[in-house]
Amino acid sequence: MKRATSVKPSPSVTLIALFVALAIGGCTNRKVSSLNPVGDPTPQPVPTPTVINCSVTVNPQNVQVTVDDQGNMVDPKSITFAVISNVAIQVMSSNADPNALTLNTALPTQAALQNSIVADVKSTTGGSVEFLVQANNGYSTGSCAGNYQVTPITERPSPQNLLFNVTGDFTGDNVPDSAGWDMTTGYWWINRTKKFGSWDRLSQWTNVMASDLNSDGRADIIGRDALTGNWWVQLSSGTAFINQYLLNWNINAGLVPPSTTGGAWILQATDNNGVRWESSITRTNTAQNPIPVVASTPTSFVANLSLTTLDPLPRPYNTSTTLSWQAQNASNCVLRYGSNTIQLTGNSGTVQSDILTATTTFTLICSSPALAQMIRVIPVGEAPNPDITLNTDARIVRKNSRAEDGTVRVNWSSSNTTSCNLFQNGALVSSGVSGSYRESDISRPVTFRLACWSARGPIEAAKSVDVSTVLQATPQALDFGTVNIKERSAAQYIVIKNEDYTAATHIMVAISTQFVPAGGNCPHSPFRLGAGDQCRIGLAFRPTGEGRKNGTVQILYNDGISEISAPAIRLTGKGNKPKKGK
Repeated sequence: MKRATSVKPSPSVTLIALFVALAIGGCTNRKVSSLNPVGDPTPQPVPTPTVINCSVTVNPQNVQVTVDDQGNMVDPKSITFAVISNVAIQVMSSNADPNALTLNTALPTQAALQNSIVADVKSTTGGSVEFLVQANNGYSTGSCAGNYQVTPITERPSPQNLLFNVTGDFTGDNVPDSAGWDMTTGYWWINRTKKFGSWDRLSQWTNVMASDLNSDGRADIIGRDALTGNWWVQLSSGTAFINQYLLNWNINAGLVPPSTTGGAWILQATDNNGVRWESSITRTNTAQNPIPVVASTPTSFVANLSLTTLDPLPRPYNTSTTLSWQAQNASNCVLRYGSNTIQLTGNSGTVQSDILTATTTFTLICSSPALAQMIRVIPVGEAPNPDITLNTDARIVRKNSRAEDGTVRVNWSSSNTTSCNLFQNGALVSSGVSGSYRESDISRPVTFRLACWSARGPIEAAKSVDVSTVLQATPQALDFGTVNIKERSAAQYIVIKNEDYTAATHIMVAISTQFVPAGGNCPHSPFRLGAGDQCRIGLAFRPTGEGRKNGTVQILYNDGISEISAPAIRLTGKGNKPKKGK
């Protein structure tokens, strides 16, 4: 009996069995028969199907896009789809509409729990995008979708960004329009709603004006780039601006209306040397819309101004001058100096100035059509030195004197001054470059000060007036009663007081007979009393006969003007002849 032998399958038979197994398993989440390695009799486990749970988040959910007046998007916006799963997956494909979305990132090639895909929005309507995904083990697939919305916003410029607010009928409908240039984007806007054209936003635009430069009934815009000196024209077709280079002009010019017929506009300007330049703008003979324009080569017109004086120089102080002026290739002239502006007529003439007290600059200013000027400096000599005189008719007056010979008169005069003030002890009492002033009630020393002003500065003078000394003696009368002949009464006293501000000198006291000194503290005559000082003189009655006796005390002193006496003090007493035996 033969022994059975085992036969090993060849490698080709094993490969065929593999393809059969794959064919039977397919690409679904079903179990797949395992194949043993060649020569390995051990059975292999079948892979477990993977359950895919995925979702899509969209950021932003609502995309806001800017559109023009026709609804066309001005600038596309981006949107991000985040495909999120419970297992590592790979995004295989999407059903994104290329007319609505453009994926600007490639689909991820590495499996992950979250895959981000960025797309550009190309349509103003929203939609849904489905993504096909596959598990990392390659045995399971799935799909998930995300929705997004699109909100169109009509494009409008920010008012604070608009420059050169010029007006004109840019659309040709006989209705005035307003045109503004957005400095952030370079676009020209009509009435802030319609985008009409653009200028380079990096240029430095100036001299921007609106005019119908090609005479087609629609306003155009002209302006100059200060960085290059180039003039550019925005010619209106009625629906948009067409930008046209005009010419190069490296000076600051302004556009003025034409003064002649034929549709020519004139660019006029004056350079830093006072030269006037002109260039005419005319339309070309063409049927294009809009009609192009051309500019002529600039020509120059020199503004010739002259300004001279007809008087010898320098002019003396406080005099005027006569000026002669002339203007060629210029008009509308004025003469300015100081705060004065004189409108001139014609193209030549003479003008007399006001009084000049300092070197003065005269400026002749004319239009050419821009401003041209001529300057002439007229030197003026220095002001003469001022002089003042101040006098009083008395150096000392008696206190509180109201008599005609006791008043003080002050007289003053000045030359080469503009004003003067007279002060009495600091108080203003009179004004004028000359004059007089009288003070008739002076109770204390006074100083008069004259202050004047001139072109060369202030000047002052002062005079002082003193007041005479006044002595007062009290009481005004003394009555000694009845005293026996050759006897002496009891002493009585009078007080002498200096009530003024200065000392009283050479004081003499004279006493009538029948009355005699009787002590006191006054020095022997002549004596002196300082300001505010006082002393006492004692008096007694010593009659030499019988009956009523009268007398006086006279006080003489020098009051600073002359010898004067104080009011006399009356003295009375009665002499008595005693009876014999008594």
